[in-house]
Formats: sequence, structure tokens, C-alpha cells
Amino acid sequence: MALAYLVNFSRAAPELDLPLANPYAHAHRQTQTAIAIRQYAEDGLTLLHEIPTFGEPWVLPMEFPVYQWVAATLARRVDWSIEKVGRVCSLIILYASIPLLIWLLTSLDRTPQQASCIAAMVLLSPTYQFWGRSVMIESTALFFSIGYVAAALSSLRYDGDRLIRVGILLIALLCGILAALVKITTFAVAFGFVVLVVAVKFWKREIGVRQRGVAVGGLVLATVVSILCGRIWVGYADRIKETGLLTVKSTSASLHDWNYGTLALRLTPEYWRRFWDWGVQEAMPTFQSLQWGPDRWLSALNPLAIVAFVLCVVWFATRERKNILIFLAFLLAFASGPLVFANLYFEHTYYWYANLWLLIVGVFYVVWDPGVWSRAFVQLRSGSPHVSIVQRGATVVMMLIAIGLGLVTAGAWKFHEYSDWQAFDKLGRDEKNNWLAMRSLSEKLPKDDDRKGVYLYTAAGATPEVPYFIRRRTLYVRLTAPEMSQGNALRVDEASSWNRAVTAEAISLQQKGYRIEGIIELFPKYFVDPQVRRSFLESLSLEEGEEVIKTESFRCAMLKRM
Repeated sequence: MALAYLVNFSRAAPELDLPLANPYAHAHRQTQTAIAIRQYAEDGLTLLHEIPTFGEPWVLPMEFPVYQWVAATLARRVDWSIEKVGRVCSLIILYASIPLLIWLLTSLDRTPQQASCIAAMVLLSPTYQFWGRSVMIESTALFFSIGYVAAALSSLRYDGDRLIRVGILLIALLCGILAALVKITTFAVAFGFVVLVVAVKFWKREIGVRQRGVAVGGLVLATVVSILCGRIWVGYADRIKETGLLTVKSTSASLHDWNYGTLALRLTPEYWRRFWDWGVQEAMPTFQSLQWGPDRWLSALNPLAIVAFVLCVVWFATRERKNILIFLAFLLAFASGPLVFANLYFEHTYYWYANLWLLIVGVFYVVWDPGVWSRAFVQLRSGSPHVSIVQRGATVVMMLIAIGLGLVTAGAWKFHEYSDWQAFDKLGRDEKNNWLAMRSLSEKLPKDDDRKGVYLYTAAGATPEVPYFIRRRTLYVRLTAPEMSQGNALRVDEASSWNRAVTAEAISLQQKGYRIEGIIELFPKYFVDPQVRRSFLESLSLEEGEEVIKTESFRCAMLKRM
């Protein structure tokens, strides 16, 4: 466990203070969180924080800001950048999740030592090494979700003092409420796992009727209250979003189809490839190292490794049949996230952070069962004529594969392409110049003491990156170049509809005393049609004035009334 913590931290430490400028790391999502941390650190803790990119009411409540409050509190006490504060807090919360995971595993009949070995594999997974240090809510949602699962299963198992059982249920209630508030999709995966394990215990009749009724009754109450609290927060957030011309497009009802995805998406080969690329390969880096390692000839061993892996899991599971149902519960819970929230998992790599631990833990729960290993060693040492040389050979091979899974997981991180993603010096020249220019732009803009200055910007999509770096309120417009929309009538219609809403919002802001001061263009060659830009500005009675900065990848010009 100590080595796992050391390896994980050694990956994170050199990159804690890098700018949030990595498009592969969903910089738009990280800067949205960083804006909240900075505002709370400067102005104090409140329930809502500003998201200055979609117009009034200048807020876009998504998650309950537990992580943002913790990071802002730390930011007030240390002289670190917001990026470093956010990453350190996320990392600490991930590390605090591991003891909860050990508690969970001991509730599933593993010793603390065995549970520690299994939990260490989570820390060594490339997904938890990379996203665990991101400026995002993922670690916080995971912490409370695992806490909920651990307390829930412990309450089912515990048959001692009633007050202690009530205390365990209260922990499950508190963790469940906070998990549902912070990120309901992560809590949904944890809730599904608890349901599956409870079903297994019912089927196996491991607990008495009275004890089962009391334990499950308390757990059901805690879970229902958690879900209700999550639903209340979503409803509250929706009511706030509905007050804005642009924010209304982000309500849960508006995003319902996008979040869950379509049946057609679930039937595409690319969708199922995500299970392999972002699921299995990130959980078991054996396959990733064979595919992307420095010795490319090793990729030929990938099919062999897959077959060996499957046979190993089946072999160990059949040696201890009570593990089969628990393993299936882990496996189904892992798959439930991308099966239910199909498009979220399809589009966002970091969503797998919520459920990948279930696959990792499920596999090692089976192949590192100490009872199976004890009986295997006894079998190998015995001289019984009933044990053939083939059986002995198969036992040795499967044991070696099970050991190898752990060893490769511990070492494969250095072959993983994530190791280069977050390094700023790995970005292309245009991308690097783009973010460096944006970071220094705020010093060149007119002062905005009354916070009435608003900047238009265009990019690949709506993103808080621009307002985060320039420290101004913004509106996103779609000035997409013709070649980007050629042959796609739907994209053109969506852009026109969005820009009409932006125009209405900009006019409304002008009437309320706001100033549309400038326009910022990211990669103008690809995302800006000059003709569309001119038409858009004319609809607002604006025209371009002085250019503050212009490069191939970045442009900023001031605006003035016509």
C-alpha cells in the first residue's frame, strides 16, 4: 500500500502547478471548477458561485460545491496557485478514499491485509493516477460513494450493539446524501452495487429474517433520503437555470437525451470499444502496456494476454464458488454507469473514474482470494495420485498470471500515454502560444472595477477557459467557418439558433448597463467566418476597434458602438 501511494504521488507531484491548458484533460471542465474555487477563496463561501460565460443570472449550478469549499479554504491558507490547490485537494481526497475501500472489502470477507493489496491496485490504475490529480469533483464524489457503500455493507453484516449499528447507518446516510449532492451519476453506480450485493445476501440467506429486515430497512431509509436530497438539489439548480435565456438550455430536462444517449449509440461498435479502451485497458494496464509500450512487437501478445486473463478469472472464481456472485455484482455495477449514462461515458473520459474501481476490485477480489491460494499450495505439495500433472501445471500457470496482473499493473504506468498528456511542454506550438497569450491577456484589458464588462468569444465549444484566464464575464458565440459546417445542416441550424439566443442576451445586458467590450477568438482560422462575425456584430450595433493581440491561434479585438 505504501508503494502504491508512492507511485501514485510520484506521477502527480511534478505536474501539480501546471496550467489548465490540456484539451485532452477536459480543461473546460477543470476551469469551471477552478473558477468556483477562486471565487470562494476571494469572496468567501456561499451556496452558489459565478460561471461567467452564459449571461445572467451568471450562475450555472451543477454540483453541490463541497470540493470547491474545501479547496478554497486551503487556498486561503497557502500561497499556491488555484491549479495547485485544486490538484492537491483532489489527490488528498482520493488517498482518503482508500481506507474506506479497505473497510468495504473487509465487509466482503477479506482480511485488512488482503483488502489493502486489492485497494492498492486502484491507486496504481492509470485512470486514478491521472484524473485523481485533476481540478474536478471526481475524487470527492468517489470518496462519499465508497463511504456510502462501505457503511451500507457493514450495517448489513454487523450484529452487535444497536447503537453502533445506528452509527454505521448514519455514516451511510451522511455519505449517501453528500455523494448524491456532489454527483448523482457517481452515487447511482454505488447505489446499484449495494442493491446487487444485498440481492446476493438475500439469495444466499446469510443473515436471519429479523436481522435482515432491520438492517435493510435502515439502509433503504438512508438511501431514499440520499436520493431525495439529490433530487431536491437538481430541482433547485434547474429553477435557477430557467431564469436565463442561455442557462435554460442546461437544465436537467434539456440535457436528458444528451446525458442518457440513444439506443442507436448503444448499438454502435465505437460505443462498445469505449468499454475496452477506457474501461478494461485502464483497469488492467497489462493490455495497455502491450499495446503502447516501447517494444511494439509485444502487441502481438495482446490476444494471448486477454485469453489468459479471462481464463485466470474463471479458474479462480470456480475454485471458490461463493465469489462468483460477488464478482458478477462488481462487474454489473461497473457496466451500469456507461450502460445507463451512455453518452456521458462515451464523450467524457473522466466519467469512468466513478466506476472503474469496481472492475479492478472485482477482478482482484477473485484472483487474490487467500483461501484459494492456501488450498492451491496444499494441492501442489501433496503427493496425492488424484492430482494429475496437468492439474498441477494449470494451477501453477494461473497463480503466476494472478501475480503477473499485479506486477504489470504496478509497472505499466510508465508506458501509458496519460504520462505525457498533462505535461505542458508536450502541447503543440500553436496550443501552447494560445494558452500563454490568454493567461497574460487579462493584464492588457481595460479595468473592470464595476464588473459590467462582457467579452464575446468563439472556440470549438462553450468553455469556462476563456473567463477563467481573462477574469472577465463572457458570452460564447458560434461563428463557425463554412468548411466546419459544410454538409451538416443540423450544425448550421444549431449555430443559428444559439446565436439568436446570444444576441437577445447581449441586447438585454446592454439595456441593463453592461458593456460588450471585446471579442476573443480561439483558432480563428477554423472557428470564425469573418462574414458571420461582421453580421453578428452589426446585429448588436457594434464594430471592431483596436486589436489587443493577434496570432495564428489567438486573437482579441476591442469593440465599440457603431
